[in-house]
This record gives sequence, C-alpha cells and structure tokens, in this order.
Amino acid sequence: MGKEMKYLLRVDDFPHGHKDRWNEGRITDNENTNLNFQNSLFFIDIFERNQTPFILGVTPFLMTEADIEFFNKNLKIGKVVMHGFDHGFSLREFGQWESIVSDWENGGEFKDLSEKECLERYRQADKFLKQIKNYNPKDFIAPFNCYTQNLLNAFQETEVETIHTQKTEYDKFNYNELNYGKLEVNISPNELYNHSPVVLDNLKNGHTGTIVLHWIFDSNQECYDEISKFINQNNAT
Repeated sequence: MGKEMKYLLRVDDFPHGHKDRWNEGRITDNENTNLNFQNSLFFIDIFERNQTPFILGVTPFLMTEADIEFFNKNLKIGKVVMHGFDHGFSLREFGQWESIVSDWENGGEFKDLSEKECLERYRQADKFLKQIKNYNPKDFIAPFNCYTQNLLNAFQETEVETIHTQKTEYDKFNYNELNYGKLEVNISPNELYNHSPVVLDNLKNGHTGTIVLHWIFDSNQECYDEISKFINQNNAT
C-alpha cells in the first residue's frame, strides 16, 4: 500500500477562469477563446517541471476539441478532473453572473437538476473528458464547492469516488447531513485555499490537506513554484 500524502494540490477553473476575461474572449474571438486561456496556464509548466502531482478542475461543456489536444500534449504529471458540467453557466443569460451567489445555498450549478438529469449530464461530460489521457474520473470538484443530494445519488452509478469541496461551504450549508453513499468527501481547509502567498505561509506553519489555487486570480509564479517544491519535499518525508 502506498504512503498517504499530506498534501493534495488542486487548481480550479479551466477554461473560464474569470467572468470578465471569459466574456472578453468570447466576444472578441469566439472560435479560439480557449487557445488564449491555454497560453495563460503558467502553473502547468511549473508543476510539470517540478514533477509535482496536481489535479486540474476543468468544465467540459465549456471546452473544445482544441483543449483535448492541449492537455494530451502538455500533461504528464497532472491529472484532469471534472469541475462541474457547465459551472452554472446554464443558470444565467450570457454575461449575467449576479444570480449565481444566491444559488450557492441550493447547490449552485446543480440546484434545479434531478438525479436523472445529473447522471445524464455527467455521462455526456465523462465521455468527452475520456479523450484526455490524463483524465481522472474518480474525483469530482464541485463548482463553488456546492452540490446537492441528487448529485451525490447520481454519482453512486459512476466511477466517481471522491467529491471535493471547501470547509466554508461544507459547514455553512450543512453538507455533513447529506448521504454520501460510496463517496468520500475531500474538504479543503480555509488556511490552504485561494491566495498562494497566504497558502505558502500556512504550509510553512504546519497546515496540511488539500491546497486549492485559482490561477486566474493569482498569478504569483514564485509562490506557485515554492508551493510545488514544498509539497514535493514534505510528501516525500
């Protein structure tokens, strides 16, 4: 049996990243939007160069075949993980993001989906992502760290083994009261979530668990590199 790692490195949000950049890209270059975002994925070079295992949350209904080619060419160490189906884009008209926050407590992207609808969307998304050699179907990252009982029920019939969330949402929305069945839940601690300089300090202060970075908001390459090397050193001890 392999040694359990102290740290799991998770990076969220491909290809959309940030609403303004996503909208700008779609408006100015509809067919090649994702190619522009691929060029911004600096962290892949860092983590692959340092040979640091990581999972990258991708949203399949927002992706293109060009993304498949990109990941098959550039991912050797990292694994692609499903990060929702459309990350809630179906909840609002083009360019309108205001309502999504109020939907979090009801499950975010999944708030209006039946168990059957969740399973149908999952199977469509899973089929698309299986074109990627380094796709890991055993993990699922919930967009906004939010989900529903219907989604968990649907996953009982899939390869998903672990659903990823964050402590703030897990506690706030009483996710401990849900029935997970065969699933494990991975809860990222607040201390290791989002801003890489803060995450790095908290790592050095002894915090362990799943590290979550959002590349579009935080492009501190020096911190990403230090976090990568810290993980390598400490997961090996």
